[in-house]
Amino acid sequence: MRYSEEIGRAAVQRFLLRRLWELLDLKFCAALLILIACLGWLLWTGNRSWWVGLVAALIVLFPTVLLGAYAAHWRNTVGRIRKMQAPMARFKLSEIDIAVASELGSATIPWSLVVEIWEYPELWLLLLSKSYFVTLPTQGVPIAALEFLRAKVRSANAVAMAHPAT
Repeated sequence: MRYSEEIGRAAVQRFLLRRLWELLDLKFCAALLILIACLGWLLWTGNRSWWVGLVAALIVLFPTVLLGAYAAHWRNTVGRIRKMQAPMARFKLSEIDIAVASELGSATIPWSLVVEIWEYPELWLLLLSKSYFVTLPTQGVPIAALEFLRAKVRSANAVAMAHPAT
């Protein structure tokens, strides 16, 4: 697979936008609107107590955490691509795992660790947890390999759901 900064940037943006969309449910949006209304009311009434600072800090906390997450994923994804002289990796699919190797190192990931696949036209994100993913550029990858990968992850997750860890 060939990587580029565009692929890395797209991976980070798609990952964070999807996670953000999952987070922004009705309860979260309602709570944020209540905090903003509360801050507006406190300021309008002339209140300058520590409550104003607390409410403002809570409102500012959300975009700060979001920017921090973006920076961490950017450094982890695009930063690694920039470190490579030849931004390429080899993926080897077997019955028991997926092996990934590049000039920066290698890893072998059992199918059971791939929690989910997010499929996009130019890349797939193989999620290993709620906050960690492996980017798989799909350009030039045989459809049979992608179908095999999809089937192995489904199969591994079906077994995991049938036999949950205690």
